[in-house]
Amino acid sequence: MLLPMSNSVRIPWSMERLWTHAQSQTPSRGFSRKAISRQRELLPAFPGLRAIEQALDYGVKVFGVTVHFVDEGVDTGPVIAQRAIELPDAVNPAAVREALRPLEHDLLCEVVTLIARGAVAIDPARHRRVVVAR
Repeated sequence: MLLPMSNSVRIPWSMERLWTHAQSQTPSRGFSRKAISRQRELLPAFPGLRAIEQALDYGVKVFGVTVHFVDEGVDTGPVIAQRAIELPDAVNPAAVREALRPLEHDLLCEVVTLIARGAVAIDPARHRRVVVAR
């Protein structure tokens, strides 16, 4: 987890793993929409802990990765980007995680690059919509 060391330090963006947020909302207070998180699920489906297991139990055939802004909820922030992969015969959470690993690394790097270029913004007319200029 990367967060500013104090409120007096001005760091415009930070990345946070939301499993910490799911256990305690303290890490993301004050960072709403100034922090991003990557999740191994296609939000808004299967938020929270054990998302892959939830998806397998439901019988989904498509799995994916989401990078989103952090807000006060659990996995409820506006979606910045998503990538998906078809895994129609998946039954093992570890195998799904392994299949998603390259997608999550590539997507997170892409989103951080877009943010650094100033190409990501919240639509002022629709606060749940993220606008990405490519």
